[in-house]
Amino acid sequence: MSNIVLHVGAGNNESWEHEPWYVIADEHGGFVTSWFIPFDQDELGATLELTATGLISGLRATTIFTDNVRRIVHSAANHFERH
Repeated sequence: MSNIVLHVGAGNNESWEHEPWYVIADEHGGFVTSWFIPFDQDELGATLELTATGLISGLRATTIFTDNVRRIVHSAANHFERH
């Protein structure tokens, strides 16, 4: 199974994070995978689309998602703030 994550609309799809990667699906077509979200690029808050394609069947599934993660930052005043 081939997987690829690309920006929907504007965005940089040229970095290595947007290269396809491969996983093995089970006999029912199910699979588990993960994708590294680079914080030094333009993925944070971006709308992204995952496309999974069966290498033998050619069947394709897509889903659209947004990386909208909140980070906890430790400040010098020794308390936590949400950003």
